[in-house]
Amino acid sequence: MGKNTLETDHRANPVRSFASDATPRIPLITERVGLRWRDLAGRLGFSADDIDGIAASFRSYNYQACCRAMLEKWQQVQEDEGILKLQILKTALYEMMLQDVAHALQKQLDAVVMAQTALLMTAEFLSDNLDKDTVSHFLENRGVSSDQMSTSDLVGVLVDCIKTPEDYEELIQSFEKSGQAFLVKEIRTFEWF
Repeated sequence: MGKNTLETDHRANPVRSFASDATPRIPLITERVGLRWRDLAGRLGFSADDIDGIAASFRSYNYQACCRAMLEKWQQVQEDEGILKLQILKTALYEMMLQDVAHALQKQLDAVVMAQTALLMTAEFLSDNLDKDTVSHFLENRGVSSDQMSTSDLVGVLVDCIKTPEDYEELIQSFEKSGQAFLVKEIRTFEWF
């Protein structure tokens, strides 16, 4: 088998968009923004024509549906922005005097920063102390071939596979099962939850 299809340079920024998705907050945002969804859309960079197009899609004038559709479209456009998109959305909500929703996003941002820090520290630690067999097995369980990968590529692909605290915990359990107690003890000091 050949190299994994993930061809990005993991050494540049091994942690990209871990949990930096506003989707869990969309119901709260749509409920609180309500009729002001057009204002939020403008603050997020939508043109008047874009906003009218979204509104035309919902002839029943369902403002929450319009807001949801606008946020989903905005997230797709901002997909590569990672944590920055949450900061942009939070700022727009603060400007609209929706502090409760902005505060909820701030809590998510704080958690993302902690998670990214822990994941980065784990990646750096694993670069120096990598148990290739355990990591290869972890990746193969996710359908990722690790044949002929360099250590830095292996760590980068590993980091890409960890999207939730549950994934992180599963990695820890893999090390525990393989008798890598020293890895587990050190990695546990990086945890964010």
